[in-house]
Amino acid sequence: GRKGQNFTVSYLVDSLGFTKKLAASISRKVSFESKRNPDSVLSLLRSHGFTDSQISDIVTDYPLLLTSDAEKSLAPKLKFLQSRGA
Repeated sequence: GRKGQNFTVSYLVDSLGFTKKLAASISRKVSFESKRNPDSVLSLLRSHGFTDSQISDIVTDYPLLLTSDAEKSLAPKLKFLQSRGA
């Protein structure tokens, strides 16, 4: 709903430095009302050496990533890619 969209815009601006225009565009594709999942995803990506610039690019292209379960869904994939030299 509208509350989730407003929260999402604020979160993207505050956490990733997106412009309000870009954040509003992304919030039409993904919306959340809590920062628990997005914070976990950002923390996991940063712990694997992704820069804020890289994370911004990833989130711009794949905004639904922020709604993923960081430990159950993303962590195993990142570990697999690292094991393959990525």
